[in-house]
Amino acid sequence: NYSTWGYTRRYNFYQTYKSKRKNYYPDFTTPSGDYVFVLDPKFETFCMEAAESNISPFVAERDMIGWFTDNEIPFNEDQLGYLITRLDSLDPSRSAARAWAIEHGITENDIRSGSSKVTDNIKKQFAGYLAERYFSVVQQAIRNVDNVHMILGSRLHGRPRANSYVVNASHAHTDVTSVNFYDRYNPNDQIAKSTWTMDHPCLVTEFYTKDITVYSSEQSGAGWYVPNQQTRGYWYENTCLELLASKCYIGWQYFRYMDDSGNSNKGIVSLNKEEYTGMTLLMRELNEQVYALCDYYDNVCRDTVCTEPYMQTQIVAPVRD
Repeated sequence: NYSTWGYTRRYNFYQTYKSKRKNYYPDFTTPSGDYVFVLDPKFETFCMEAAESNISPFVAERDMIGWFTDNEIPFNEDQLGYLITRLDSLDPSRSAARAWAIEHGITENDIRSGSSKVTDNIKKQFAGYLAERYFSVVQQAIRNVDNVHMILGSRLHGRPRANSYVVNASHAHTDVTSVNFYDRYNPNDQIAKSTWTMDHPCLVTEFYTKDITVYSSEQSGAGWYVPNQQTRGYWYENTCLELLASKCYIGWQYFRYMDDSGNSNKGIVSLNKEEYTGMTLLMRELNEQVYALCDYYDNVCRDTVCTEPYMQTQIVAPVRD
């Protein structure tokens, strides 16, 4: 019933390149596993060509907000060892990773033997190096054909989201850093901290909790268990309040609308499309006040009809119940 509707698109630069890499390097067998091949010289060539074919046709779309690029790329501490010890000896990703290691005073034997030189910080730096390469190449590929829409990032998750080198690479080359939020209970534990956001616009692209009583068997998915639907609503409110208070989050996307077909209580409605009102009433309570809450956290009144005092805070003393 809306004449216009904001929406986003996604093109998977890394995942698509990974699936087509054998066309560029037929002499190298791509092993199974989550290897990040963005150091290949052909990756940049692929991205530039892919943008022409897959980004440029949508430049004139007025209501598109921006582009997501991939989902949950494994920019993690395993990559240094993976690329150097598991790929063919002449593989371009292995060669590039080996050159980086040598520049940082590390040999292939150090990596194979688990030398103390190969610290966690070195592994994180290399993951950040991969992320810097990925985000810079993808940014340039998109901007070559589209200067209109925002670049919304690759939806960081898990260990990459906990690596400041990776996060800062996203901040440097995207208009918005997007994250999937699961392995922490509160945003203030990590992604809402000023040292994480670095005053950069951010967006939560997946988050959910599951009522442990809805299904009798173990439920799939990364979200936390809580005891009932009302607690799911409280968790939603707490999460969104912390995001708003950080002043860097421009929004969130709850995942998902309906429960998973594998009997997992991720949704706001059941598989029979019955609404979990214990949760959704609390979601609505917060959603209807988002802009007033922004005013509250900013200590300003943007509503032209508001009267003073616009906001009042009341401290309620705790008592034994």
